[in-house]
Amino acid sequence: MKRLTRITFLLVLVGFIGFSPHLAKSVSAVSTKNSSSTQMKAFCFGDCKSGGKFQKYLKGSKDENGFKISNFAMQFNFSNKTMVCEDSKGKKIKIDLSERCSNADGAPYRYYFWLKSNKLKSPSSVYWRTESFVGTTERINEGKGVDYSGKPIESNTYNANQKGVDGYAIPRLFAVAKSGTFFRNAGSSLSKNGAKYGNSIYVIDLKAWYLQASKDGPGYTGNIYLQSVTGIHHPNGAWKGGPYTTLLSWWNAATANGFASVGKRSYYQHYNQFFFMKISI
Repeated sequence: MKRLTRITFLLVLVGFIGFSPHLAKSVSAVSTKNSSSTQMKAFCFGDCKSGGKFQKYLKGSKDENGFKISNFAMQFNFSNKTMVCEDSKGKKIKIDLSERCSNADGAPYRYYFWLKSNKLKSPSSVYWRTESFVGTTERINEGKGVDYSGKPIESNTYNANQKGVDGYAIPRLFAVAKSGTFFRNAGSSLSKNGAKYGNSIYVIDLKAWYLQASKDGPGYTGNIYLQSVTGIHHPNGAWKGGPYTTLLSWWNAATANGFASVGKRSYYQHYNQFFFMKISI
């Protein structure tokens, strides 16, 4: 009888924990870090040869939102090395994707790029965007990570300008589709859960970063960790707030501007993104 009473008590206790909203919330509020993130799918012009890594990615990969890349139907001319880009101030420039970071033999490519699908923004909404990056040669401190809302648990973490970590600015460019260039056509938008997404190409210029990182020795080879520097804009594109170089400052601004919870919860992933810079031939 005592054994039956004990079992009954345990079942009631388990049921209470499972259905108590306060306890359920505390169980789900597990801290999260970006430490398990995989290497970014960033490409350079050397990856665009016939049958190269970029072509294979376009044909057989899915992005972080679950879309098959090929379904966006973007068009490229892989033999063309010219790309039209827009800088953070909206100025259009032409870049040569085959350019290297220096004249030294085996110097890495100056420009790396990646694809990202974004929810198409409303023309009447305040929005945020990555203005630039700080590239570091090691991970910045994530401490205990973030809570269920995406807010850092410790205030001295996720700082793009963390003291004691070598970091240099990296410009962020936005590729513009143009006939007669490498990126010929932006393709079409896709829908998911009632929202439309468009695929974009982001480009980073690594020349100044590479020369800084290599000034005390041979050309840098290794991981580059990208830390986002973000701004908030009015619907017409005018500056509203920022630049935000820490996750906490961005999270506070995002909360004040009523940004969606799902975006705030995952924003920590904009820190310690990394890819490998290698000697190229």
